[in-house]
Amino acid sequence: MAAASRLLEWVKARDGYPLPLRWMLRISLLSWKTARRILPIHRITTEVVVDGHRMRVRSFSYDDLLTVSPDYEPCLAGLLPPPGGIAVDAGAFIGRYTLAYARAVGPTGRVVAVEPLPANYRLLTGNVALNRYSNVTCVPYALGRDAGEVRLTYDAETSTASAFRRLSRSVVVPQTPLDDLLDQLGIRSIDLLKIDVEGAELDVLEGSRRVLAASPAAHIIVEIHSPAEAPRCPVRQWLTARGYTVALLVDGKRRFYSAHGGEPGGDLFHESCHRTEGARLPAQSSRIPPSSIR
Repeated sequence: MAAASRLLEWVKARDGYPLPLRWMLRISLLSWKTARRILPIHRITTEVVVDGHRMRVRSFSYDDLLTVSPDYEPCLAGLLPPPGGIAVDAGAFIGRYTLAYARAVGPTGRVVAVEPLPANYRLLTGNVALNRYSNVTCVPYALGRDAGEVRLTYDAETSTASAFRRLSRSVVVPQTPLDDLLDQLGIRSIDLLKIDVEGAELDVLEGSRRVLAASPAAHIIVEIHSPAEAPRCPVRQWLTARGYTVALLVDGKRRFYSAHGGEPGGDLFHESCHRTEGARLPAQSSRIPPSSIR
């Protein structure tokens, strides 16, 4: 409830937003605060336009509404793959970055969007289809260092899932290393890897060793869910040990590492970014059935 109140106050303060968008967000949030525990309400969606892309979002999802905010994560807005490049969106959610990457790489490029939570995956594939991108492959798997299955917990009110936090609901999903997934897709190297996986960042990197070794100039963007400034942050150590130059991007309470290969590894530096407010199961084969990939 406190999260909804904070987001509502944030929306009220956005005087520069188009009036219809402000009122849609305010009405949705006010309704959510009183009716959010009614199960069917989480299935209600509406269509919005975000950075020129049509997107269907859950009208009563905190994370959906935050994701489509006009100034969402400004630090990452310009971090795009090159035309004709290959990008991986690990933890694609409902597709905001997937769509941006698809536009950036163009028809000769490719985007692999990985999202394990079924409800999010349905919206992701729908949003890709809504914008008629044929250069996007969506995969309903979790990424990790091993093949198998993983239990994700999630909260229907926020729409995010994690293997490392205890939330109100859970679902078991297939898991695969990124290396194995890209082998199956015939991809040997990439230009950009964006990781937003709610605490599983190091596992995703460990499962990406081969493709990153074959992509010395790749750009890696990682949202950090541990103390990012700490010198012994495992993700930071993993990246710098492999020669990446790492920057810490600060966006309100969010922290991201922006890591570049192809040049001498560097120590962490800070780059402020203004924001106007805001149990593993037994292993099995990670072979992905063709019907699972769109």
